[in-house]
Amino acid sequence: MRGGIRVVRGLAALAGLVVLAYLGGIGYLRVNEKAFVFEPAERTVRAPASMLRLAERRVTYASADGVVVSAWVVPAAEPALNMWLLICHGNLGNIGHRLPATARVGAL
Repeated sequence: MRGGIRVVRGLAALAGLVVLAYLGGIGYLRVNEKAFVFEPAERTVRAPASMLRLAERRVTYASADGVVVSAWVVPAAEPALNMWLLICHGNLGNIGHRLPATARVGAL
């Protein structure tokens, strides 16, 4: 009987440690949430190299909350196609980090 109580107490202590570790992990993620979601990067966007021949045009848009969003309009390689492609690069970095991909897509 005494051995059975020890096992139950041991399992209860182990379950308590698992719950405590889980709650600690959740707390850590909650406190450091912004560090996992957003990594500040350089905000300066340089013009693409002339060798890429993108013929980009910079456009800006002021959103309702006052944030100015900028983008490049890159025409298709064949102007007669009158096609557009919107590339959304996410929250890390800036459009300047996507130049090689932009150049490849622009050549299509």
